[in-house]
Amino acid sequence: MWDVETTDTFDAWFELQSRDLKEDMLATMLILSEFAPQLGRPYVDTVKDSTFQNMKELRVQHHGLPIRAFLHLILCGKLSFYVQAIRMA
Repeated sequence: MWDVETTDTFDAWFELQSRDLKEDMLATMLILSEFAPQLGRPYVDTVKDSTFQNMKELRVQHHGLPIRAFLHLILCGKLSFYVQAIRMA
């Protein structure tokens, strides 16, 4: 199992979300912690043209809306979320 670490920015965003969205996000993060870095679509995809190596996006479907959170893989079996979660309609 992989460690999933979040940033203060992600945590602040997460705390403002509805209970339903928190549950959807946590469920997807649990799947991520079990299968990363092998996890691919529809849960994770590579961010193209990123200046950061191994930049990925976690894709969460919530009531028909895609929710995205950026992440990257780092050594020692950890995943790091950073920048901020982005809601895209």
